[in-house]
Amino acid sequence: MIEKSIKCDLCKYLITKVNESVLTQDNADQVIEKVEEICAQAQEVSSFLGETCTSFVNDVLKPKIEDLLAAKQEPEKVCKELEMC
Repeated sequence: MIEKSIKCDLCKYLITKVNESVLTQDNADQVIEKVEEICAQAQEVSSFLGETCTSFVNDVLKPKIEDLLAAKQEPEKVCKELEMC
């Protein structure tokens, strides 16, 4: 249950960052670069957190980044649809 909660919180945080990038008109590559930096910082805190973050970026975020940037939905809704919450 804790792992699911961590994944949910991480997802919402990263989707919030994606939404903020829309406001600054970053492109998909810039957004991915920013969230990968967040994952690197997370890795310094906890290997589990870093690995979870990197997996989320590679498996979920990268394939859907264009749709996420276009839609700019609430993080809670996106993460629920992605089955992270």
